[in-house]
Amino acid sequence: MGCIAGILFGLLQFAAVVLIAVGTPIGMYQPKNENAYRLSNNYCITMWGIRNKCMQLSYSYKPEDVWSECSGRTSRFKAAQVCAIISAIVLAVSMLASALETCCCCCIKYLCIALNVAAVVTLAVCWGCMLDCYLRDQGTYMRGTVNVCEKMRDFPGVDNTYTQGMRLGTGFILLIIAWAVSFVNIFIILIPC
Repeated sequence: MGCIAGILFGLLQFAAVVLIAVGTPIGMYQPKNENAYRLSNNYCITMWGIRNKCMQLSYSYKPEDVWSECSGRTSRFKAAQVCAIISAIVLAVSMLASALETCCCCCIKYLCIALNVAAVVTLAVCWGCMLDCYLRDQGTYMRGTVNVCEKMRDFPGVDNTYTQGMRLGTGFILLIIAWAVSFVNIFIILIPC
């Protein structure tokens, strides 16, 4: 990998790590009446639970509290959590390896490629789990008047406040962008100087 490609690779890796770090804790799903491209301090559903105020760190409900009776939904949320963390770590290691490769050892290029492929796969699993919950019902379980196992697209919130359902949120969009950057970066590393 040449010096220009190495620097570009490192910068794009840094951008992908930042996108994951920012996107993971914020809303994967937001009410449909809100703009998904704008961060707001309203209701949202993250990988770690439901927040009434999306920019606060406290959760109103954990996934296990709401979706434990839904076939596989909590396991999808947990898989997404684990894959997001693994992706951030793998991309950070790849970024550090690219710095070493730029300075002295060109054989590390193949390690960087392997790490990026692993990150692309784990990020795809992460956002794939969230997209599956958005598009598919995972059983039927009534909590009051709300079927909490219905697809997130139609989920009105635990207290039935958001009757229009949910849309994919800012956090989901940032994960998709991080995935795309990581995928493109697999080929950036192959550019000669």
